[in-house]
Order: sequence, then structure tokens, then C-alpha cells
Amino acid sequence: MYGLVLVCFDYSKTQADEFNDWYDTEHIPERERTRIMLKAVRWLDRPNRTISVAAYDLESVESLRGPEYLAITGDNQSPWSKRMLRMCTLLFRFEGRQLYPGTALADDRAKAMLMAGVDAPVAKEAYPDIAERMARVPGVVSARIYEGTNDSVRFLELYELESAEVAGSDAWERASVEIADRVGSQRSRAKLLRLCDRYVRQGREER
Repeated sequence: MYGLVLVCFDYSKTQADEFNDWYDTEHIPERERTRIMLKAVRWLDRPNRTISVAAYDLESVESLRGPEYLAITGDNQSPWSKRMLRMCTLLFRFEGRQLYPGTALADDRAKAMLMAGVDAPVAKEAYPDIAERMARVPGVVSARIYEGTNDSVRFLELYELESAEVAGSDAWERASVEIADRVGSQRSRAKLLRLCDRYVRQGREER
């Protein structure tokens, strides 16, 4: 069962060029060199472009406690990492196991992503049906559900989309209403709801 660590930063107090240089040339490559990180994707919050979201697919969430990861975190971080992180505000960090489908990685076709953190009393056994229903919405590229293992949220729903407009479509709304009728409306009151565009590096700028 794959894991996920998802980190959300407000980097408005940094220089955007340096933040992106650090993330793209040191932070992510350093993690990709470990055997535990399978894939990393960056996103930018749609209404606020100084909020950065990074999602790392893991071999397992337990690997975050292992020596490979610990060797590049905390006091073992580079001076550049320590300086950049001091200037950023951590808004959210999620760690968890992939409940559905179990071993899916981020999809390269996705141009947008909607994430919803859920603390409502939804039975995890209901999530395969929820994910499969949302995955049938036109424009949904993938649906992945995670059960939290840290103190963030109980469940994290990640929907990768062809475009951000998919999350505002009539088909999306119909699917959401059907799910609310099936599992209750409490799920719709997400603790965290964020719609993001995929980050694409172009020279020293992000688009």
C-alpha cells in the first residue's frame, strides 16, 4: 500500500524565483534520490499563487521514519533548506496510507488537482464507492483516497483533473450530491479544501 506526504507552504515572504529554484533543484531532487520517494508533483493554489502544494508518493508511509528520510530532514537539512523553511509558513502537512486504489501514482496528464481533508465520521469502507463515483465525472483523471497517520485529518481525497473547471461542472455537482445522499452531508464540510493548478517550471518563472 503506497503512502503520501503532502505539504502546503505559504512562501509569500520569500523571493519566488529563489523559492522555486530551491524546491526544483535541491528539495525535490534530494527526496527523489531516496528509494522511498516514488514521485513528486508540485501544485499552486488557484486563488493564491504564493501557496505551494507538493505531493510525494511514497513506497510506504512508514518509510518516513526510516534512515533514508531522516538523513535529509531536521538537523540534517542543508543550510539553504533551513533558510528557506524559516521564511515559509507551513499551512498543512499530511501523511497517510493510500486506501484507494492502493498503488496508484500521480497522473502526468492532470493539469489541476482538488484536495479535500475530511474529519467527518465517514467509514473508510465507503471510500471505494465515493472514489469510483467521482472518477466517473468527465474530466476527472484520477481519484485517490488516503487515511491519515499523523494529526492532520482522518482522510484526504485527491482528485486529479484535466482542468480546474471540472470541479465546478454540473457533473461534479451531481456526483457530490449523490455521495452526500449516500454517506451523509458531513463529508462535504471538509476541514481543508483547495483547488490547485499544476506547477510548470519555465526558465526562472512558474506558470
